[in-house]
Amino acid sequence: MTAEQIAALNDLGFDWDVNNEAWEIRLEELREFHQTYSHCRVSRTYPANPSLGNWVQAMRKDFRKRENGKQSSMTTERIAPLNDLGFDWVVVDNEAWEIRLEELQGFHQTYGHCRIPFKYPHNPSLGRWVSTMRQEFRKQENGKHSSMTAERIAALNDL
Repeated sequence: MTAEQIAALNDLGFDWDVNNEAWEIRLEELREFHQTYSHCRVSRTYPANPSLGNWVQAMRKDFRKRENGKQSSMTTERIAPLNDLGFDWVVVDNEAWEIRLEELQGFHQTYGHCRIPFKYPHNPSLGRWVSTMRQEFRKQENGKHSSMTAERIAALNDL
């Protein structure tokens, strides 16, 4: 393709990124999520929209690629609207814990208990997380090294 052909297509507003429409759809879904939850930390296994959770993870991965000088679909034009939402480019362990706690609170609100099976089909990672929290609690009770803190125990006990 010649420079003239590219310029002519650009003048027509040609969309070079065929994935841009899908990206815009996910961005709108993220805006709706943000409006509901006041954050953009969508779980990879978000039961209401699993593809949104996967997309959010992909955005973080693309951002890291860009930051490391690798080829990435993350552009300045894509970063700006995500930043406007307060997008968390890096989620640390405590934030991930808070996301799971919110999911557990939603489950509790719906079902009135926290007895989630390990292989919970609607949110498998939540089932694994609940099991892990019980294991970590037992470790802590037995004086072994554990990620369980007094604050985390209190938050779980509140449910």
